[in-house]
Amino acid sequence: FPSHDNSDFVDSYVKLLKKYKANPTDTSILSEYTEAAQKAAEMQTDASSCSDPKYAAKLMELANKIAKAAM
Repeated sequence: FPSHDNSDFVDSYVKLLKKYKANPTDTSILSEYTEAAQKAAEMQTDASSCSDPKYAAKLMELANKIAKAAM
């Protein structure tokens, strides 16, 4: 089942995206952002290869939240 840290991760990732958008030249944000983006990508991969529909749906929901924040 989706672990609580996935939701926490998404919340912190969304905050990070906002910080990054506000200050795209801040290199300290950039490395954090790159790591977070990799984790987000892994989450999407997990969702597409997941056999548990509830878990996959939750991961996709989180991935969509990230995608909206990234716009």
